Amino acid sequence: MINDSINSNNTNNLGNNAGIISRENTGTINYTNNFINTNSTEILNLQRHFPSHLPEIIKIFADNCPDEDEININDFKDYNVPDKLNYNKIGKYNCIIEEYSIYAPTFDNILNAYDNYNLRSKRKVLRCIHNWYLNEKGKALSNYSNTNKTNIEKIQLEADNILDTIRKKIIDTINNTNYNIIYEDIDFAVDCFICYCFIECKIFEKPPGELS
Repeated sequence: MINDSINSNNTNNLGNNAGIISRENTGTINYTNNFINTNSTEILNLQRHFPSHLPEIIKIFADNCPDEDEININDFKDYNVPDKLNYNKIGKYNCIIEEYSIYAPTFDNILNAYDNYNLRSKRKVLRCIHNWYLNEKGKALSNYSNTNKTNIEKIQLEADNILDTIRKKIIDTINNTNYNIIYEDIDFAVDCFICYCFIECKIFEKPPGELS
């Protein structure tokens, strides 16, 4: 049974996990073009549209994702989300990230709530996703090793494939359990998860230069 303490309306760890998210290493996120421009009342309203199984889905993934070695990210550069989407040439997931970016604070609240009762689970989840991205990034660089393309050009060519693979890994991790959760709930939660990880800079590269 899922402990009621991880319900999305019982979030004691609201944004105080900066070190666990490693936001100190990701710079300032500039949410332009209405990306995550919500107040607390709007966020509570958004929570009501989340599938009822979302806390359960987060718990399943947190309990089953590999406990991999930690990777330090020492990148203090500021960025904004639209520029990051353009820089990495995100294709079919572009609209999903734009649409679901508004849910990122709510997703963060639910993940924080679970972390309150399962310490370091948030770090474990985000590290797992980041390591999966690094593996796929390495494959992309290897696939074009005999070309004159830059590293970012190689990543751009494989952007959708990278996200496809990460998305499948998340879904497979959830499905390889005994929990019976309808596909629509998993599908929506995973899209929110991918968007959240993109915003938290666990996947894909920050654009160079000044914020536009």
